[in-house]
Amino acid sequence: MKSADTSGASSAPHEATADCDDHTLVEGIKAGQEHLFATLMRRHNQRLFRAARSILPEDRLAEDAVQEAYVAAYYALGSYKPHGSFAAWLSQITINEARMIRRKRKRDTETPLEEIEDSPYAADPDRQANPDHGAANLGLARLLESEIAGLPENFRLVFVMRGVQQLSVEETAQTLRLPAATVKTRYHRARKLLQKALAPYIEQAGLNIYEFAGQRCDHMVATVMRRLRIEH
Repeated sequence: MKSADTSGASSAPHEATADCDDHTLVEGIKAGQEHLFATLMRRHNQRLFRAARSILPEDRLAEDAVQEAYVAAYYALGSYKPHGSFAAWLSQITINEARMIRRKRKRDTETPLEEIEDSPYAADPDRQANPDHGAANLGLARLLESEIAGLPENFRLVFVMRGVQQLSVEETAQTLRLPAATVKTRYHRARKLLQKALAPYIEQAGLNIYEFAGQRCDHMVATVMRRLRIEH
């Protein structure tokens, strides 16, 4: 793979398109078509933002994690081997970046799994939001985000990937490097913790939370491509 100096990239033929699978795009980038990295970013922005936002408390921090993950992934493409899902590989890098940002901010409040049954989230009746009240004041998506943010991280990551991003058990397990049985268990427990407050709404509105599209997507692509000095 060439270095980030891509003075001739703009004249390269666009042999691969948005219809190509991830591995074809990666091979095109490694062959010198660096502009195709923008296509990969647009394809995965939503998924990576949701993964980062499952760990970090603010949209801005999640965006920083995704940006750093893309830069790291770009420079690692030369050694990337197409084993399993490329999206899972990107997600793993993003999760690592998000956790590093969290450690730097000294905000690691993850609840150990053995303490989950005694979690204040599960026991505190004040966290059982009235759906009508919450939807009226925060909007349905904000209500969901607020309640999901109260889950322990181990459950929150699985819930966002399975219930929000709609990934399969197998791909979630690959991304988080967990046994499929563990993914199923954590997803079930996360749903159980959310059930009393959000049962009527989870399925119908879950896909609308942690949205990352439009201008935010465009800004992410432009910023990363500028950092990599790639014309697109």
